[in-house]
Amino acid sequence: MFTKNYIVLYPGEFEAHNLGKYHIKIIDDDYHGGKKAVCDYHEGRAIVHNRICAHAHFKPLDCKSYPYFPFLDSDDKLRILKGEKCPLTEGELSKHRKWFLQRWKKMLRNPEIKEWIKKVELVGYELISE
Repeated sequence: MFTKNYIVLYPGEFEAHNLGKYHIKIIDDDYHGGKKAVCDYHEGRAIVHNRICAHAHFKPLDCKSYPYFPFLDSDDKLRILKGEKCPLTEGELSKHRKWFLQRWKKMLRNPEIKEWIKKVELVGYELISE
């Protein structure tokens, strides 16, 4: 049984990567055009073929972006959601936040991904100021 925590993969993300994806377990193959998944992990590290996940394995953009996730307001302006469980302060995350904004602004040029973002539902995130 899966918890309420999950990973979301934007439309085409899973299919576009050839790196090892054995640790990614798809739990919804058509989540608004993308996918919903969980990571097979132990002690905070992904497990692949009974070994700790290597850097050569696929890491979804949702995971790379954590603790942030994009949110589009009513004017389609990019806002930021932050995972409530993350203990790091905004000061500690400033470099990551800059990367996150650059990456997702680029991603949101794709209309399919933009529409997908509007439909994604997350658990345990709060809107933070920009």
